[in-house]
Amino acid sequence: GAINELNAIGSGVLFLDELTCARPATQGAFLSCVQERRVGDVQFAKKIRVVCAGNPPHEAAGGYALQPPMANRMGHRDVPCPEIEDFMRYLIQGSNDDLSPIANGEQRIQAGWNKEWPIVMGMIGGFLSKFGKKALYNMPKQGHPNRGKSFVTPRTMEYAGRAVATARILGKDATAQAELFAACQGAGAAIEWETWVAESDLPDPADVLKNGWKVDKTRLDRTVAVY
Repeated sequence: GAINELNAIGSGVLFLDELTCARPATQGAFLSCVQERRVGDVQFAKKIRVVCAGNPPHEAAGGYALQPPMANRMGHRDVPCPEIEDFMRYLIQGSNDDLSPIANGEQRIQAGWNKEWPIVMGMIGGFLSKFGKKALYNMPKQGHPNRGKSFVTPRTMEYAGRAVATARILGKDATAQAELFAACQGAGAAIEWETWVAESDLPDPADVLKNGWKVDKTRLDRTVAVY
């Protein structure tokens, strides 16, 4: 019923709350909802977003860790308890979040995508050439706490790249970009990514096309990224 209502509008958010209270078998039923964006034979409209939330399994009522197939089909952001100063400021001043309509961001992203996405694809190519297959696939072993969170696969690498490209278009700094990378690939991979981006010092592609660029034969990763 909710999907039909959202489809009639053409946009909106499908919010799956307390996902960590779902049994593993039930989580499997949600895979098509998260990955294929459909429920049964009903396909979601393009502008419907799927957002999930849940407490850590040990804090949820009868909680279960997310199964790897479900965990690997989304980005993960931890929301910690606020610091006392932040909470008191909120009580005194209320929320001071500076929000802008989502349509404004979508327009900026669409306008800048053809420039930034190829750049990020090059960055990913250089990153993978330096760190090898473990930077493309590194599934945590059975029992590891990150097995139910974000971990490295080709799927989440694409997620991370798209998140970084979006952040670049919206003018977010390297720290914000790394946070989004971590949401998709995990903190360890994000540290390697942020370090590599800083050390690679990649030139502007337009400047390379106009003025040329001298290849450093000792830095294959950087060369792959530039080309």
